[in-house]
Amino acid sequence: MEEKTITETDRLILRRYREEDLQDLYEYLSDESVVRFEPYKPMDLNEAKEKLGRRILSDEMVAVELRSDRKLIGNVYLGKRTAVRWSRDMSSTGVTGDRDMRKKAARH
Repeated sequence: MEEKTITETDRLILRRYREEDLQDLYEYLSDESVVRFEPYKPMDLNEAKEKLGRRILSDEMVAVELRSDRKLIGNVYLGKRTAVRWSRDMSSTGVTGDRDMRKKAARH
């Protein structure tokens, strides 16, 4: 699968996930302070690898790369789900990422 850049800014690149993202993805998915409000617990390397495989295939998960460091610092979730309880469509957006790198991105 070819890499697809979705959009770029002066500081960030939003793109599809790729195999080389494993270590960076693991860094923030294993950090308890990063995933504290997510519907999952911190992950080990094998769990992060499994998640990466799913994210590579997904159009709903967007990788956020810090341009200056060429490092994956987080993700944006852009998905639409049907809420069973209310039987209506709901759009959802979420951002998760490395807390130190997010601060760096905000300062640039």
